[in-house]
Formats: sequence, structure tokens, C-alpha cells
Amino acid sequence: LIHDPATDSTALITKGDSNARRVWRVAFSRRGGTPVVRADSVNVDASIPLDPAYQAQVVEKYRGEIREKVPFFDARIGTSATRLDGREETVRDAESSWGNYLADVMRGAFPDVPADVAVINGGAIRIDDTFEGPIRWEHLARTFGFPTRVALVWLRGRDLRQTVLEQGVSGGRGEGRFLQVSGVRFTFDRSKRPGERVTRVEVQQGDGWAPLDDDRVYTVAVPDYLYGGGDGYHFKDRAITTLPPGPDVKLLVFDALSAAYARGESIAPKVEGRITEVR
Repeated sequence: LIHDPATDSTALITKGDSNARRVWRVAFSRRGGTPVVRADSVNVDASIPLDPAYQAQVVEKYRGEIREKVPFFDARIGTSATRLDGREETVRDAESSWGNYLADVMRGAFPDVPADVAVINGGAIRIDDTFEGPIRWEHLARTFGFPTRVALVWLRGRDLRQTVLEQGVSGGRGEGRFLQVSGVRFTFDRSKRPGERVTRVEVQQGDGWAPLDDDRVYTVAVPDYLYGGGDGYHFKDRAITTLPPGPDVKLLVFDALSAAYARGESIAPKVEGRITEVR
């Protein structure tokens, strides 16, 4: 949400939230002969009644066009027993139940080489919504707005901490570089300088957890965007070896969800302390 007020030499500039969760109402008037501009932030939520004409002429019109192009858009592909949180304010700032599930699936992207750790940047999770119960293809399509393929990177523990986890918490709140993780848990402190914010790291070992070993080599599953240096991640330069991007996360998640659904099982991801912020 951006609001730069007008000055003697600049115009008023406003920008609403993504997905129009908040917008600006701009009013123009005159005080004497002087133009006056006022901008007020408006929350677009359940307090604003739906416009039936908009629903019919815009929402249903475009949903109909989508269904024509993607007949399975509404098809049920799974079930969740827990609330899945893919909101931008969560996945770009804190641990997310939906982010946990996506990262868990990524660890098995290459069955012959299971990853110790998986990370996915919050900016790759586009759905900006919560959902539970029936999971439809729509939820998956809205989560991934573009192909997101998985690569493997072999890193020493110290480089996993410094070039991956530290980079994920190096920015401000709401940045797409923030990571959702699997196979690792850590604590971070935003009051410290970037590069010194991660204060504790543990890696999953079987049913337990062990402190990160700076000298041990860990296999890390990463999205192709980060593998290529996106969001300031340059950990490939520190890699002992790599496996280039292959399987697409969306298809991996589809396979996992539909397989569980065929067995009559529900998924139940939850927030479980993988990412803890010191406040």
C-alpha cells in the first residue's frame, strides 16, 4: 500500500494492495480557488456487500471462460483436514501451513536423491488466500502463476545458513525472498544486522532434530528462480555440485494430493515451529 502525498511540484501517487485487499478512495474538491485532493484507505472486506451486477458481468463471465479453456478447473484433487494459509502476508513474513506442505513435497522431487532440506520463496506462492476441506485444481493453479521447477544444490552447513537462510530474512517484511522450509527449523531476529539474524538452526534427522553441522554437506531442493540467482540468492556459487531444474512443483503437488485422495486420506499440514521470529 503506497501513499505519496501531493506537493507543490509532485502529484499524488497511490497504490492499493495486491488483489485489491485495500484500495484508495481519492476525492477532489476546491477550497476557494485552490484544488484539494484527499486520499483515504479503504479495506475491501466482508463489510462491503457484493455487487450482483459485478458478480454476473465480471466474475462469472471470466470464470465461465476459464472453465471452457480448463474443463477440470473445479475438479477436486484432494482434501485438507487443516486450514491452508497461502496469504501473501503470511508466506512472505512467517511460517505458513500451505508453504510447509509445498516444501515437504519438494524434498521428494528426485526420488533417487531425496533432499535433506527444501526451500521455496514466498513470492512463488501466488494464491493469497486461505482454504480448507476440498482442494480443487483451482487452488493449485492459483498458487503457481508460472512454472516453478525444482533443482538440487549440495551445500555445506555454513553456506546453507549464510547464503540461504540468512538471505531469506535479510529484507523487510512482505518481501518475496522470505522462505518457506522443510527439513530445517531456525530462529531469527530482525533487530540484528542482515547476515547475523539467524540465531539457531536445526536439521531434521529421522524423527528428531540435530544442530546444523557447518562442515556437513546437505542436499537442498530449491526453485529454479532461486537457483538462477533470483531474489539475491547466489548460493549456487557456493555449491559443491548441483542438479539442474527438473520436475515442476505444481505437478509434484498434484500427484501427492491426488494419490492421498485416492487412498481416502486427507492432508493436514500445520504451523509447527519451523520458523520462529524473536520479538
